[in-house]
Amino acid sequence: MAAPPLHVAAVVRSGMPPYEDAKSYRLEGAGCLTLRVGEQLTLQRTDERRRLGRLQVLAIKSDYALARIVEEGETYPLKGDLVVRHEEALRLPTLPPPPVTPEPLTVVLKAPTSVMVLNPPRELHKEAIFFLRDSAEVSPGARNKLALWVKAWGSDGRWVVGCPEGLPQKLQKDRAERLVAELERLGVTGVVIRNLQASDAGRYDSIFLSLETR
Repeated sequence: MAAPPLHVAAVVRSGMPPYEDAKSYRLEGAGCLTLRVGEQLTLQRTDERRRLGRLQVLAIKSDYALARIVEEGETYPLKGDLVVRHEEALRLPTLPPPPVTPEPLTVVLKAPTSVMVLNPPRELHKEAIFFLRDSAEVSPGARNKLALWVKAWGSDGRWVVGCPEGLPQKLQKDRAERLVAELERLGVTGVVIRNLQASDAGRYDSIFLSLETR
């Protein structure tokens, strides 16, 4: 049977300013308790032809759930929008292979070849942590966001702390090291620090966190 329908009940803003990265959506409906943290959902609206994007579940409470946008649509989510789950299809039972008639064995010797397969890392998630000017302190709101991301993304893969160029090197180094220490405290291992090209982060300095495949 399909899960009961869910809908967007409200927009939730938490943490400390700026709020650009702290916005989540409260989902309500009888199916909230059947959701899983990290599960992705599709937004739908009656008589709406534009694509609304997708949400990812951050937390599950007793009578509601919190989610954030992971794929932006052509318009913003509104109160009352429907939320559609994507249940994984059940696998068909494996049938036994048909009987094989033995064939005469033919051995063909070939010169050995060396094959190298390159699998460049693929970025799975990317978010920003904001800092006050000239400060390397990780705010309580930023710590809460790190804990949510680790819970939602998991500790597998390669966590990257990206420092945009254009700011004092020592300040960026202090910020990056404090973020690495906080991630390690949350159980993440194998964190790397990279320099990124300068980008406009608005009124606040930012460092970008991303998760890549190893």
